[in-house]
Amino acid sequence: AEIACSLSHNRLPFAAHTGYAYGRAGLHTKALGVLAKLHELSHSRYVSPYEIAVIYLSLNDRDAAVEWLECALEERAAKLTEILDPVFDLLRGCELFSRILSELRIAATTDQT
Repeated sequence: AEIACSLSHNRLPFAAHTGYAYGRAGLHTKALGVLAKLHELSHSRYVSPYEIAVIYLSLNDRDAAVEWLECALEERAAKLTEILDPVFDLLRGCELFSRILSELRIAATTDQT
């Protein structure tokens, strides 16, 4: 993930996916560092709340992830088209996540086959 991020000249989606990879690998300090950079960057340019939610998911912080997904929903972030990605499996069955899916007119399902 670090190489992809470097080759992309630190473009935001790659930076966010690097943060996600860190979190999933148990490198929480590095994942939190990416989050801090994205929050800082958001003061000078657009950072999708969706990207931030993905990193919080990798840290198993469901509440923060849902909060940022709600922000993404409010601003109709384009990345919400990817909300059925397996990254969000951790939120399946969560009432607030189901509400977000409903607002996007996506049927909430617990079937993960």
